Amino acid sequence: MGKPSTVTARAATVLGTLVILAGVGEVGLRIAGYYPLEDFHGQDWRGALVRATEDPIGAYELVPGARGFGWDCEIEINSHGFRGGEVALEAAEGVLRIAAIGDSVTFGNKLPVEHAYPAQLESALNDNGYPAEVLNLGVGGYDVLQSLLCLERIGLALEPDVVVLGYCVNDIGTVSLSRRYVEKTQEYASALYRLRIAQWLRIRSDTADIGIDLVRRNEPERFRGENEGYITDLDDDPTTLAYLRDIEKLLGQFEIPAGHTYLPWYASRPHVGKLRASLERFARLATDHGFRPLLVILPVLGEAGLNVLYDRAYALVEMEARRAGLEVVTLRTTVRANRPSTLRVDRSDFVHYNEKGNAIVARRIGGWLVEQGLFER
Repeated sequence: MGKPSTVTARAATVLGTLVILAGVGEVGLRIAGYYPLEDFHGQDWRGALVRATEDPIGAYELVPGARGFGWDCEIEINSHGFRGGEVALEAAEGVLRIAAIGDSVTFGNKLPVEHAYPAQLESALNDNGYPAEVLNLGVGGYDVLQSLLCLERIGLALEPDVVVLGYCVNDIGTVSLSRRYVEKTQEYASALYRLRIAQWLRIRSDTADIGIDLVRRNEPERFRGENEGYITDLDDDPTTLAYLRDIEKLLGQFEIPAGHTYLPWYASRPHVGKLRASLERFARLATDHGFRPLLVILPVLGEAGLNVLYDRAYALVEMEARRAGLEVVTLRTTVRANRPSTLRVDRSDFVHYNEKGNAIVARRIGGWLVEQGLFER
């Protein structure tokens, strides 16, 4: 008869100890100023700025009319659903309308909108007597196909004369916020997550869960299954397959550090097949809707001694773009000549460009536009 009471007493002791430890942890985290969901609770920015799309491939989109702080910058989404102020449905007479699509570099993570290359491109062109309007349709985490779906969903109605696709090296795979992430953030509004200890536990769990999920989603067979219908079969292209085998051999000669784990995707048939299908879609859209398509390859700002692999990745993207009939601007030489580390938005971020880096991108695109004779003088 004594055993049940003993077990109960031990359970109560353990529970009491856990409650005390949780209380101590809560106090400690508050004293340390730990409040990772402060912006979320203050403005509910993820719920306000991002929503899931009906199309599972698109995954998520920006919310028209939303405003708030997110991705380390102030954000204003116009009524059409992209970053920036309001624009008319039709461009003014004599003004070249350019739509910039892409991921977080195009969007301008960690920067005011005027420092991102779309806005700098518009200012530079107008200041030099070339009337232009540049629309920033970038969305953080988008791959090439998602960028094109965004163009189809909201950009084509604005009848751009030119569409610039800003391509980052990780755009060949799945790196975007998933529906699961959008759904998870909705749960953070619960009163439970006013507790710092609850935030600490949940964020650690979600970060690990999402990280593992993204790794698994880029495993070739799963990637092929989740992107069925959006991948071109490469079996009848011995040249490209030989290129992929060369990259695979090169990969065996390097230890790929954290942060560069997308490089093996350039040896993956499903990933390259999806890239090809997406670039072909871009070319078809250009033909069907009468705009000039331009692919701009945006190099990373720190290649960790993997220059030879990055060169092969950039060259593969350029080859696939030209195969689809697209025009290409690559900034590899320009970026390397400008000390890549000086172009970073912050010291540890080798993906996102600062104001100076974005100005370099804007100048190269502007130079191409002028060279093509796209402005009436």
